[in-house]
Amino acid sequence: MGNDPSREDSEAQFSANPIDEVQILDGHNGKIVWCLVKIDHSRIASGADDGLVIIWDFNTGKLLFPMKHHTQKVNCLLAISTPENKKLLVSGSADHTVCVWDIDRGTILHVLNGHSQSVTCLCAIKNQPGVFCSGGNERAIFMWNAETGQNLGQISRNDEENLNCMISLSNGTLVTGSSLHVIYVYNTTTLKYESLLPVLHREDVQCLVNINDTMFASGSLDGSIIVYRTDSSSLIQLLPPKPENYKNNAKNSLSVRKLVPIGKGYLAAAIGTGFKVFHIESKRVVMESVSQSTVAGIIPLYKSSRLVSCLEDGSVNFCGAVRHKTSLPRVCRPPPKQQSLPKIPAPSTQTTGPKLNGLFHRTDKIDSCTIGVMSVHSGAVCQIVALSEHSFATCGKEGYVILWKDGRVFEEVLNTNAAVDLKNQRDACLNEK
Repeated sequence: MGNDPSREDSEAQFSANPIDEVQILDGHNGKIVWCLVKIDHSRIASGADDGLVIIWDFNTGKLLFPMKHHTQKVNCLLAISTPENKKLLVSGSADHTVCVWDIDRGTILHVLNGHSQSVTCLCAIKNQPGVFCSGGNERAIFMWNAETGQNLGQISRNDEENLNCMISLSNGTLVTGSSLHVIYVYNTTTLKYESLLPVLHREDVQCLVNINDTMFASGSLDGSIIVYRTDSSSLIQLLPPKPENYKNNAKNSLSVRKLVPIGKGYLAAAIGTGFKVFHIESKRVVMESVSQSTVAGIIPLYKSSRLVSCLEDGSVNFCGAVRHKTSLPRVCRPPPKQQSLPKIPAPSTQTTGPKLNGLFHRTDKIDSCTIGVMSVHSGAVCQIVALSEHSFATCGKEGYVILWKDGRVFEEVLNTNAAVDLKNQRDACLNEK
């Protein structure tokens, strides 16, 4: 039986890199841009070494508001909604302060004091609109009302190590990871220590993520990933088995930098110089990729049919997934030489490829291939954020925020939005008459 030409053509289209439009946003005066956050359907915010918080329109690339109050670097950003569904922006800084911003006016609403050290983490509290926690390199975690600026209380941490990450769970608890190898759980109602999770990591806890309302996961410098049950904080899985020789590996070669849930029952992890996708229940690696530099972050695009990773060498890698019938996983190896942006292939006419969740099965492996290595940043990429199913933003140590878009799809979206705006204007005119 011959090959199916239509299937071959579809896979050829899918293997093309669709990102063909790039915008470089320069507003931080060449200072390192550490963090990004998506605010809504059209705006993102960036924070940098210069203490500036900037709000951008990511559809046009326009700088909307440069907001200055912090006197030192901005470490973290949080977009949060009030009970009235009004969006606010929160920033945490090395100057020991937390600021709450009006994103529609570009003005500061509150300066929240109380921290004695650098603020490194911000976390919205689940089921409490407008309430968030801030923490950093000290024992205190503060809880705030973003709308009023009121200090709602303080959690006294059980450890004095630097706070690396924290997440709010649906069961009313706050989970923290630090430079210790242990994970603490605190009650967000009583603000008291509640429990210590099973001690399985052997090095710093680098990241935490809510997989869904029933599971969450942690990743460590030692390369281990642990999945817990939300309601009881009990262990579900250890992904993958602990590397016994982790101390003998080069620095960051096993470090889990980022965890991202994909579809139902799958978890992607940026580990050392690559990423892996795990089927949680079976603990199997169903897809993996190897790069030439440490991976700082990873996001799924096109309904999880493609994965984009940002690297410390300044490049952005675009990987696709196609069902692979053999029993062994194929590894996505880096190309011998990076392509500069002008060499990126023309956009694909297929905007959605096979879904990762639809391809992942216990008996199948995923054939992963690099379909684009894009080099625009001249320094390490600090963060990557998805803006839509077909666009994303990155920030880096050279001081830029860069928007990456599928130009064909983006043009269709703009035309649709313009048509909606025109219809609304006509309706308004008819109502006035």
